[in-house]
Amino acid sequence: MSVPSTVLSAFNTHYPNATQVQWKLLSDGTYKAEFLIGNVKWQAIFTASGTWLKNNTLSFRGRGAQKLPFGSFLFCFQIQAKRK
Repeated sequence: MSVPSTVLSAFNTHYPNATQVQWKLLSDGTYKAEFLIGNVKWQAIFTASGTWLKNNTLSFRGRGAQKLPFGSFLFCFQIQAKRK
């Protein structure tokens, strides 16, 4: 799939440590990226012009991930919120 350079640039600015990135073009013309940051699976939505719309976590991966304290989950959200 071909992702516009404006979208890729915005994604790399917001998520410089992302790995295993997979892109989907949604029916409304926006682009959804699913990716990992550490053991946390995220998704983010961007417009075709590269405007970041939203993100959220999908799941924790890896051994012992289910034992992470809730504070760790909140910390991930705080880091992403500061990037706006």
